[in-house]
Amino acid sequence: MVLGRVVLGFLAVLLQADAFFCTYFEGQEYTLLRVDPTKTKLLLVNNHTLQTHVRISTKNIVWDQCQKDSHYVQRKKEALAHPFQVANRGVVKGDAKGFALTVDMCPSSKKGFEEKFFRSLIDKKKGYPVTISMTKKWAKFHPKEFALLKKWDDEKMLDITWMNHGSQHPYERTIPLDKNFINLPGIDFRKEVLDNENFLMKEGRTPSIFYRFAGLVSNKKAYDYLIKNLGLIPVGSLAWLAKGESIKGGSIVLLHGNKNEPLGIERFLEQEIDLPVVNLAEIFQKPTHSDSKRIYMHTTFLVLHIISFISWFAMLFYLPRLFVYHAERHDNQGFIEVVRIMEHKLYKYIGVPAMWAT
Repeated sequence: MVLGRVVLGFLAVLLQADAFFCTYFEGQEYTLLRVDPTKTKLLLVNNHTLQTHVRISTKNIVWDQCQKDSHYVQRKKEALAHPFQVANRGVVKGDAKGFALTVDMCPSSKKGFEEKFFRSLIDKKKGYPVTISMTKKWAKFHPKEFALLKKWDDEKMLDITWMNHGSQHPYERTIPLDKNFINLPGIDFRKEVLDNENFLMKEGRTPSIFYRFAGLVSNKKAYDYLIKNLGLIPVGSLAWLAKGESIKGGSIVLLHGNKNEPLGIERFLEQEIDLPVVNLAEIFQKPTHSDSKRIYMHTTFLVLHIISFISWFAMLFYLPRLFVYHAERHDNQGFIEVVRIMEHKLYKYIGVPAMWAT
């Protein structure tokens, strides 16, 4: 136990130095994102599915360098390549034909939350996939409501992806948007992100790799730091329903569940949406070029292995049969010559190559 904490402490120091390590579980590569403050939990992300997992023990875990062309790495590179803009920079659309529903829980002085809306999702489909952009400040001021969301999550009534929305979600009404939120003086962006992440883990939730900037307002330094140093992917939206934007294939839908924006909730419930709703991570499941190439190569070698294996065993079973024909017709010279040629070709041109290829 002590040794495990020492290892976790060492990994935590390396993560603070922005070094990422990977491990493998059941043939899947996982990147270590974070070690929690108690040095007992690991936050890992599956490099292919983008799903996160919390692992308690470090027993039997072997750490290695991460692949440079994984799905996760490619998604981070794509996010970094987006042209800089103060508002709504980040991933705003996925690859899937469906849509992903995200609901922001910004700090609010209003009592309660959009409980009827969440219950309507449960009525539509048990395990309805929804991404909740949670802030620590909202959860602390609405403990009963937060507990109900956790209960629905634990009971699988809702399939909740917990997206980081910052701890305090700073905002000043009199300040212009481009200078507001995290651009306010004195904001410690790293603390804003990690404090909220640690809070979610402490509450038994699994933070996702997705982050939504408060007010969808960012700056280049914070944006790059989020991806390069913290390993998270910023998420915006092209379907902010309260602003009149529509839902299309691949849309990341933005609503507010804190009663601050009822118009968006109303518009969502009124719409007849023909598209399937998917988990936020699933909307990015179109393989990248490197993933497709790796899958193609693996499939090709698997097919060649199967063909070689079958050919080898075909030779093993058929060659003795030819030996029998050879022995039974030893007095028929013409037949013997034909069988001898068959034996030679079967062994030399099929059996031996198939054996080495297998």
